[in-house]
Amino acid sequence: MIELTTLGRISIRANGTERSELPAHKQKFALLVYLAVEGPVSRDRLLSVFWPEREEEKARHSLSQALYALKRELQEDCVRVEGDTISCSCDGLTVDITQLEAAAQAENWEAFVDLYGGPFLDQFYLPGSSDFEDWCVSTRARLSRLMQRAFAGVVAQREATGDHPGAVAVAGRWSELEPLGDEARHTLIALLGQSGERAAALEEYETYRERLARELEVEPLEETVSLVERIRAGEQPEFRPLSTKSASDAALPQVREPSAPSYTAIPDAEGPAAAGSKEPTEEAHDWRKLVSELRSRRVVQVGLLYTGAAWVAIEVTSTLVEQRMLPYPVFPSLVFLLAAGLPFALLLAWAQQQQRIEVPRLKGWLDIRRWPRWVRELRPGHILGVLGTLVIGLLIGRYLLERPLPPPIVSELDPSRIAVLYFDDHSEDEKYRYLAAGFTRALITQLNETDALSVRSMNAVKQFRDTEVGPDSIASALGVGSLVEGAILVSENRVRVTVGLVDGASGTELESRELERPFGDVIALINEVTREVSRFLRRRLGAELRSREMRVRTTSAAAWD
Repeated sequence: MIELTTLGRISIRANGTERSELPAHKQKFALLVYLAVEGPVSRDRLLSVFWPEREEEKARHSLSQALYALKRELQEDCVRVEGDTISCSCDGLTVDITQLEAAAQAENWEAFVDLYGGPFLDQFYLPGSSDFEDWCVSTRARLSRLMQRAFAGVVAQREATGDHPGAVAVAGRWSELEPLGDEARHTLIALLGQSGERAAALEEYETYRERLARELEVEPLEETVSLVERIRAGEQPEFRPLSTKSASDAALPQVREPSAPSYTAIPDAEGPAAAGSKEPTEEAHDWRKLVSELRSRRVVQVGLLYTGAAWVAIEVTSTLVEQRMLPYPVFPSLVFLLAAGLPFALLLAWAQQQQRIEVPRLKGWLDIRRWPRWVRELRPGHILGVLGTLVIGLLIGRYLLERPLPPPIVSELDPSRIAVLYFDDHSEDEKYRYLAAGFTRALITQLNETDALSVRSMNAVKQFRDTEVGPDSIASALGVGSLVEGAILVSENRVRVTVGLVDGASGTELESRELERPFGDVIALINEVTREVSRFLRRRLGAELRSREMRVRTTSAAAWD
């Protein structure tokens, strides 16, 4: 039996024994969790989620290796493959998130509260897989909504049945799981105040307020502040949830980005003298409050700072153009760029500040909460840095474009000059990279013993290891006419080596060979690979040498052609 824990802490138990090595291997653990939660999934979907940047053949091989490793390490038939569909066996695997969702489906909130141990895959990150990260975020958000409903419902139910200590215990655990949740903290403070634990309620409020100020730079909600003032006055307020929803809907916490404090009324600028005048409309009153807020916000400051920086950039560029140090098109391009960037700088400043105020009657695209997350996280200084970088890049680019390019260097690549590239490791987890490097080193050493060949050293080819540079570009950079490429695959105590000869000028593969031996015969396999490469080179260099001899004997270029 496999027990998979994904809430709060990450663990996997096989037949009652903790298997700490599997969660450490993030790729396989994430694959197991995804299959367990999502149910039957197609191979193509798994390839796009876990290996989005690999070639299809290599990605399919990695998937097969991962599934084989899961079956071997867990020693259970927990993974089932049916054609192009892969799933987890429900008989041999239990997952806490599945039990949690079953409790929510049955509206058994007591069981839900007992099962919920924390956020889904908390602090778990899989590099190179944005789709998996998006899936984790959406799953966490869905479970968080269910958690809020469950805790609020259980607190209300226990309070209604007179189990006040039980309600306080559940509210305390809710606050630990959501230390910045308005609903959780308000509920706990209210329950402590109702039970007469005034000191505990005030201490809880101070801790909550300090954390909000430190992490979100906001203040608690007005309802919570009012509740605390009544507790400080010696009252024992009756417990009421923060929201007005019924217990069955379970009040959700008011999530703020980071806060939405209410506005205070702005007095009429004309005072009592205008008492008899017509009362302003609600829309005019809202916009007047908005203007008042903008006066104290960074939008104006950012606008002034941006204008000053733009003026300095324009003056410097104008001087350089007048001194003929820069071409004239740079000046109008810079002016256009700065003019187009001003509204973006102001919008980003507005976006940062709207997280702290409740802007009245702004809907649609003006509502910052509907903007993408990356926009909301930007700061006014970011846009200034980006624009500054663009300006510098524009100046450098124009300068480089004005410079005459040097004539291209054309040289003939000698096929007898050879570079042996680092062999690739296609084994699971690439744990035999040392063996691949050993093949490379041995091949370079043995080919160097041939006087007719000029072989580049390992240090020369090391810079192209694990890069996407094309063979022709590598050959041009190293000045060689022949490249030797290879890859190893270790599986079931056997070593399979693929080696090929590549033409340096065109980058096309001339010949290739695949060899396989038991793992214990690696030395013999290295020698066999060397012999195969030597055969490739003899055929290639023999034809090249014959061509050169014929050309030397002919003095007429037309006859040679």
